Amino acid sequence: MKFQVLDIIPPRHPGNSLRAGYSGTPATDGTVTLDFNRAVNLPCAYMDLATCPLPPAENHLPVAVEAGEQIPSERQDAS
Repeated sequence: MKFQVLDIIPPRHPGNSLRAGYSGTPATDGTVTLDFNRAVNLPCAYMDLATCPLPPAENHLPVAVEAGEQIPSERQDAS
């Protein structure tokens, strides 16, 4: 199952981070475990002209997830 999340980038890098990943099969009770270590950036992390779908509001996380692929270093100071 594919997932997308929008999390807060750590304070040293203002903005938000849009990433995607795959989870395993839901458990019998319906719960799903997300492994953020395998989360990857979508194309819009690399260029301004790329389009990326936004995740639903319930996938907007109020915390910084520092696992998985991060903002490319060449884009960290871009305005």
